[in-house]
Amino acid sequence: MKFQFRSKSDSKGQQKASKPPTKRYFIRLRNLVMLMLMYEHDLNVKDVTKLKWHDLNLFSGMMVKKDNPESQTNILLSEDSQKLLEKWRDCQAKSTYYKALEHVFTNTEGRSVPPLYVQLLQLGLIIHTFLPLNFLPIEQARNVLEE
Repeated sequence: MKFQFRSKSDSKGQQKASKPPTKRYFIRLRNLVMLMLMYEHDLNVKDVTKLKWHDLNLFSGMMVKKDNPESQTNILLSEDSQKLLEKWRDCQAKSTYYKALEHVFTNTEGRSVPPLYVQLLQLGLIIHTFLPLNFLPIEQARNVLEE
């Protein structure tokens, strides 16, 4: 009888954790986090697409919003936003194979999301729900993260 030794990396839990998330999950989570930041903190499309990781401090829950190169505003993130951003950071790192990325919201190749994409996303939500963006049911969308 032969014995086979398994390393810890062969366990089922390790294999599942090291897999990159699917592209559909990546896109849904990214869009949810973008819309939630825009909704809760009154950010516009330019603010979201230009947001960089060095402008965020997830430990203290602070975000720097730069309207002009001369002026900047510190925004206190809500607990939900902070948790979603942490989850997004982990998902983004796994999907891009741990590249050092400058922008917060990127595609799976690591390029930043264009502002036109976010505008079309908003337009699609308005048309789909027939509601203005400040009445969107963001609370129902949070159930996606509890998978």
